[in-house]
Amino acid sequence: MLDHQWLVYALHHQDEGSPYRYVGYTTVGMMRTFAGRHMDRAIGGHHYPVYVWMRSIGEENVGFSILEFCPEGDLEFIFSREIYWIAYYRELQGSLLDKKTENYLTNIADGGGGNIGYIATEEHRRKLSEVHLGKKKSAEHAINIGLASKGRVHSEEARQRNREAQSGSKNPNFGKVWSEETNRKRSESLKGHSVTDEQRQKMSYKAHLRHHVNKQKTKVDCKWCNGEVFEG
Repeated sequence: MLDHQWLVYALHHQDEGSPYRYVGYTTVGMMRTFAGRHMDRAIGGHHYPVYVWMRSIGEENVGFSILEFCPEGDLEFIFSREIYWIAYYRELQGSLLDKKTENYLTNIADGGGGNIGYIATEEHRRKLSEVHLGKKKSAEHAINIGLASKGRVHSEEARQRNREAQSGSKNPNFGKVWSEETNRKRSESLKGHSVTDEQRQKMSYKAHLRHHVNKQKTKVDCKWCNGEVFEG
């Protein structure tokens, strides 16, 4: 049934009985996903943990198994099944965070078609830092980002997943208490701080993106809504 396109799958060593090392979903068919995505990226040197693992055993030794066929056209269902299988094998074998066994799952996120629960490796953090160091978004880029999100509505299930992913101990600031030294340094860094006209203009423009562009609203006394071009 490899002609069935919507399914959840796992990658593993071709040897019989080898543990699953990555779980994913596809809506374009297994062969296209395996050869056109995973193999190409592993050979191309992508640094995601799954591709590092594939190269470590040799791309030619990687196989796949189908965990579950899903009804075509139902994204919510296939997302939920990917989340289920990732959680199942993380509990069984461990994740990138705990590495409970040497055959831990290499998924960097919880699944569901997004980056919920995303785990960035140290190498990934370093490369992201290097790529974005000194970069500033142009006004056009900022506008395009706002327009891309215009009218986007998340399902209640997606909202609930986001809430759960950031609640309690999963929140990066959970239980964090600033030391007196940190509070003192923050206070000193703000003393005598003044906002320039250019900074005010940028803050005004960002507020316009949040409250007008993203919410598809127009305000009469907003200079951005009235078509003035931002050059900052």
